[in-house]
Formats: sequence, structure tokens, C-alpha cells
Amino acid sequence: MRYERERDLLLDDISQLILAAGTEPFLGSPLVEPPDRCVPDPWSPDEAGVGHLIRRLLGYAGLDHLDLVLEIDRWRKRMGIEPE
Repeated sequence: MRYERERDLLLDDISQLILAAGTEPFLGSPLVEPPDRCVPDPWSPDEAGVGHLIRRLLGYAGLDHLDLVLEIDRWRKRMGIEPE
């Protein structure tokens, strides 16, 4: 059940991105796989690592002009995860 809720929340978030930016960046951008040449940055499983990865992916989608606001605590609350 938890993964279904996470999936639904992610789909809602993607829907909001598409509504904000239009369908062209979502449908017209190339699919980018995560080999070292596409995502060369070292991964860190924290807010900084997530933010860096999202900014890189937004750049590939042509959306790097958008302001990124990470709300990790809000996401944790939505998912029913206790804050660290």
C-alpha cells in the first residue's frame, strides 16, 4: 500500500510539472539514462544529493530555468515517514 501512495503522489507531482511547463519538455526531451557521462556527480543520500540530481535532470529536460524548492520534510510527512 505504501508504494501505491508514493506512486500516486509522484504522479501528482509530475502532473503539476507538466501543467507548469507544458508538454513539450516532458514529451520532447531525450530519455537520459544514468551512466557516468550523464550523471557524473557523486551520489549522496541526503538533501544536497537529491537537490543536485534533480537540478541536473531539470537541465536535461530544458527546465533548468525553474526555481527548485526542496521540501524534504513535507515529502516525508506526505509519505508518513518520521523526520530524521
